[in-house]
Amino acid sequence: MNIELIDDFKILSNEDGGLMDFYHTFRLKISGKDKDRMIDEIKASIGYTDSIQEYRYLPSEAEYRYHGDTLKANYQTEREYRREIFYPNGQGYTPTYKIISISKSKNELKFEHILD
Repeated sequence: MNIELIDDFKILSNEDGGLMDFYHTFRLKISGKDKDRMIDEIKASIGYTDSIQEYRYLPSEAEYRYHGDTLKANYQTEREYRREIFYPNGQGYTPTYKIISISKSKNELKFEHILD
């Protein structure tokens, strides 16, 4: 997802699970310098939406779940900056949905990897 941490970080949580689908989520405490750099990278991304949005769910924007184009979104909500990617893995395989969220109020990064 082209996000790189340069400074030290601390793992705050690391979880996975799911019954019908699989998810892996972790949260990191990051440096203010890394936070600022990553926010700048998201804001400089092609297609970045500067207006504050509520919530997007890229899988619902896909024309076909199992084949087709990779969908990407870079935007901000009231509380965070987000980079998302959704891509199909072929017929019979669950698509992949990944989300990186960077908190506006804390030096925290959250990563979500969902096979849905």
